[in-house]
Amino acid sequence: MTDKSSSDKQDTYTLPVTVSGGGSSYFKIKNEEYQVTVVRPSPSVSAVELKISLERNRKMLAQSAKDMEKLKPCKKKVDDLSSPTRNALLARANIDLLVPLINMKGGEARFEGKEALLIEKHIEKIRDDAAKKVKKQIDKEEWPCFWKAQGNNPLIFIMVIVILTLIFLTLLYLLGFIDSNK
Repeated sequence: MTDKSSSDKQDTYTLPVTVSGGGSSYFKIKNEEYQVTVVRPSPSVSAVELKISLERNRKMLAQSAKDMEKLKPCKKKVDDLSSPTRNALLARANIDLLVPLINMKGGEARFEGKEALLIEKHIEKIRDDAAKKVKKQIDKEEWPCFWKAQGNNPLIFIMVIVILTLIFLTLLYLLGFIDSNK
């Protein structure tokens, strides 16, 4: 059996990704590939310090989810999701590394909520949830957002309606449905 180096890019995203520390892992989220490098903590780090790091990574994961929700839906181009996605992947990879280490050092740590999912599935779920929240925001502002997304001004819409109304009335007049002698 051959041992593959962690620096070899392989289709690890099709299999459960093992985060062992001290190497790079590759993930595929929404057809985009991300590389995350996880560094194993020093053996001299205590369980308390690892627990602090675990909480920091959970906060980073939560902040990444919030950053994904800060999309500007009324822009022509959707905001870049690469940074929050990569931050979320890094935080999740660190959580996967830290929980067993804390327990091995005599501390107590558990995976919480969706941390039990595979890393890719968890981050995809975060991105899907963010997309749903953005869609709700778009639905609330449907007309203004539609026009801003199209690069148009609502005034243009009003002008088009007025012009079409005038054309329609002119056609009715020319066809004799409107009599100007009355």
